[in-house]
Amino acid sequence: MRRLALALAALALTAPGTASAFAKTNLTIRMSDGVGIAATYYVPDGAPPIGRWPSVLMLHGLGETRTTTRNAVGISVNSIAETQLVPQGYAVLTFDARGHGESGGLVSIDGPREIQDVRELVNWLGSQAGVSPDRIGAFGYSYGGGAIWRATAEGVPFAAIEVGVAWTDLYSAFAPQGLARSGIVLGFWQSIAPRSAPEIEPIVRDVLAGSNLGAVRAFAAQRSTRQLLGKIKVPTFLLQGRRDFAFDLGQALDPYARLKVPKRLYVADFGHAPSPQPQGELEHVLPEARLWFDRFLKGLPNGIDKRPPVEIAPRCTREPSRTPSR
Repeated sequence: MRRLALALAALALTAPGTASAFAKTNLTIRMSDGVGIAATYYVPDGAPPIGRWPSVLMLHGLGETRTTTRNAVGISVNSIAETQLVPQGYAVLTFDARGHGESGGLVSIDGPREIQDVRELVNWLGSQAGVSPDRIGAFGYSYGGGAIWRATAEGVPFAAIEVGVAWTDLYSAFAPQGLARSGIVLGFWQSIAPRSAPEIEPIVRDVLAGSNLGAVRAFAAQRSTRQLLGKIKVPTFLLQGRRDFAFDLGQALDPYARLKVPKRLYVADFGHAPSPQPQGELEHVLPEARLWFDRFLKGLPNGIDKRPPVEIAPRCTREPSRTPSR
């Protein structure tokens, strides 16, 4: 009994606690090519715990900003940070991706420059006073999720990742069997066209025309992760829509089957159209996402990694009950 009491006391001293209040700072972080990235940095109130704050880098979807959302999940990354993470003892950095919102630069669809931005933002976050550089996680969906996959495979040192309604194979998402999914491609293109990099429009035209597919494949491969999944060595929580016309369930089932790390898959009803986004689903899964970070960034033995590893949301319910599956 005395040993148990001592262990619990040690856990209380070392585990980051909760903080109901926090500091929020809007700033611009300069990238190595001179482009300014607009960001919001959150720090819980009070002194950092022993071991310093765990932290999370949060990435939004294509055509969005850190304060707005289109249709993939229905809530901004700033809102998720303020309701789910910072009050529970996490420092958080959100940002407008290059070519989005208040950030400078041009969009190249998670190309090498955007992945370098992720690397530099992680370095910035890990250098902040009170933040543990060894306990940085990443949360992102759609476009942001694609960047997390690629950045992690290229060695950006995340300690845990959460990827929602994203791709691991961009070519099969936009041109399966070489046939363009024109509506999806045009919809994404229109959301970024005024601020896209020069190489994007020719690729879009080639995809729609079904021409120059070798160049299209090379472009997509540089932004995909399916062939690099063996390089991912960190705990991974996947969230994917069962009915998502942009990035179908296979984009998550393949990495889930191949990853040799602690992993969890949530099959959702939220996502890109025509996902129904039932009211109440995010209220269930976002706390689970926080528990994943609690387990692998804070080191809390909360049992999230012991639950059945695949969870399937019931179809289109207002306040969903859950159907776990092994």
